[in-house]
Amino acid sequence: EVDWMLQALDRGDIAGMVDRMDPDAVVFDTDENNQPVRAVGIEQVKKYMLPIGDSMKAQGLKFASTLRTNECHATRTMGFCAVEFDQTMTQGGKTMGPFKFRGTLVARKVGDAWRWVHWHGSFAEVPK
Repeated sequence: EVDWMLQALDRGDIAGMVDRMDPDAVVFDTDENNQPVRAVGIEQVKKYMLPIGDSMKAQGLKFASTLRTNECHATRTMGFCAVEFDQTMTQGGKTMGPFKFRGTLVARKVGDAWRWVHWHGSFAEVPK
């Protein structure tokens, strides 16, 4: 699931990411100014995340993510992952990064699918 999420981000498929989230999802993230973001429930998550995809497209921003560690544990009904990943951002031919991140993902099983319940991502190293 973490691999899929980062690949979706890299291809700009934010709507696809949101579609895999639980209606009761909680997102803790940092914005482009390294300020904390908290979105609770799918409507707040959509309000936060979908404009990111629109902005990426409008600005020609591309991400390239490299998953460095992915420690996941699951039962039949829930699972969690602790991850570390690097991301570079390219815009107008200029590449920035790599930026180092840490994240946690919690998911619950609904039928045959995993639905994200919680996502948190933050810098592992604050960029200069």
